[in-house]
Amino acid sequence: MAKLNIIRASAGSGKTYTLTEEYLKLALHETDNFRHILAVTFTNKATAEMKNRIIKELYRLSVGEISDHLPSLQAALGISDTELRARAAYVLQKILHTYSRFSVSTIDSFFQQIIRSFTREIGIQGGYSVELDTDIVLGEAIDRLLAETSRNKALLRWLADFASERIEKGYAWSFRNDITVLGKQLFNEHFKTMSQSLSEKLTDKEFMNDYQRDMNDILHKFESTLIRMASEGIQKIRDAGLETGDFYRGSAGPAGYILKTSTGVIIEPNSYVRKAADHAEGWHVKNAPGRQK
Repeated sequence: MAKLNIIRASAGSGKTYTLTEEYLKLALHETDNFRHILAVTFTNKATAEMKNRIIKELYRLSVGEISDHLPSLQAALGISDTELRARAAYVLQKILHTYSRFSVSTIDSFFQQIIRSFTREIGIQGGYSVELDTDIVLGEAIDRLLAETSRNKALLRWLADFASERIEKGYAWSFRNDITVLGKQLFNEHFKTMSQSLSEKLTDKEFMNDYQRDMNDILHKFESTLIRMASEGIQKIRDAGLETGDFYRGSAGPAGYILKTSTGVIIEPNSYVRKAADHAEGWHVKNAPGRQK
């Protein structure tokens, strides 16, 4: 019976390095072995990285360059340095000439290949296409989440606090759209590449409570500092005998934004404010008091 090797590792610990080495051991044991090796990953990014590493290491070995995999491969295969490099050159050439047999793909791509091979047997057309309607799935998931609040008091408290926070900031209390936007991140390629340990933390209620508290503390300190600095800025404007109307775009411009912020109203800066942050011309108007003519 073939031996099963299970490799458990966190992000950045060298999983790809180890898997590349295991692939090379199998591929170099017999020069045509690569045709019978199936390697599957979760994302397209991981697939590209895996293929790139395998090809790069085969090239290094074939041209006599230094490879960190060389000692381990020699020990596993029991062959000389010369023989190993000759096999690497041959396998590399075979892969490049029959690249379609170089099977490193995502799990979903692999199953798509299986389905396409048996379209007639399962009664579907050979030219079918797969469409992922994530909006329907996400909508049903959110409905289930809201229904769960009748039994999950902690979840109900989280959502109630979230709604209260939105009301305090002047937004509508309904948070369904916010949950939808957040839920769509689950289908994002970046989320899929996260380490297992980080994914587990996202479902750890105690961790998420602590994380939310820390984020709220950071946000509160930032907003307090922003309001204080805005108040100081408005005071300097008044000390100079000026008003917000003396500046570019008046209440809609940079001075108006500072005035609103000083009262505790923190909103996203518009294009006029962002322009003024980088260019002095974005502050003044032609008829501003004290402006040279």
